Amino acid sequence: MQSILSQCAALDEEFVILVPIIETMVQELSVVSKEFVSSKLEFLKKYSISLKSSQIDARIHRNQQTRNLIEYIKMHRQSKTKSVSQICTNKQKQKFTTDSGCYSLQNCYSTSCSTIQTTEFNTVSYQKNNKNITIKTLKQLITKQKKHQQKTNEQLFRLINKCMNLIQENSHLYPQYPSLLEEYKNIRKNNSSLEKKLNLEKKSQQVKENFKKLIQSQESFKSYLNSVI
Repeated sequence: MQSILSQCAALDEEFVILVPIIETMVQELSVVSKEFVSSKLEFLKKYSISLKSSQIDARIHRNQQTRNLIEYIKMHRQSKTKSVSQICTNKQKQKFTTDSGCYSLQNCYSTSCSTIQTTEFNTVSYQKNNKNITIKTLKQLITKQKKHQQKTNEQLFRLINKCMNLIQENSHLYPQYPSLLEEYKNIRKNNSSLEKKLNLEKKSQQVKENFKKLIQSQESFKSYLNSVI
């Protein structure tokens, strides 16, 4: 049961990270696409609130739907020759009307999600767009934290920490990384208790993983002895 609750908590943290990314990306869409994505995201937020603490399958489905929205935005943002209405006209052979607009848009979304699996994007452009999104999101989080007079709640602290870990792996791609790192250090300094808690959890997780590996090793050795005997 504890394992399920931990997985649910991890899925909730992932959802919290994905939401501001979508809110940043959606600004680059057309009015129609923006309205669709915003309404879908709002629904997922309300749906998330209604979930019980142990509903892991529902959380997995929610996060998958959220990632689908990101893929939908990427495709429509990078398309230079087709608008949302053109895609719907070519794929569905029908027009947007007041009565059928919502249905048509949903068809467009379904078609887009299946098409994106076979669509190849320019690698350099893709990395550049994702880099800008990550930086924008992190800046928004740090700005939000500053408004609380250098005192942050645990959830926001964890979110900033995860974002920094993500971009740290490829820090050479981010010109703004040094300045962000300085601000991040100040946040950690002003929230030492949360920093200690985070480090303790990290060490605890490492101990659990090592213990699990030890058990697996013992089981393997035991099986080997049984086979020899």
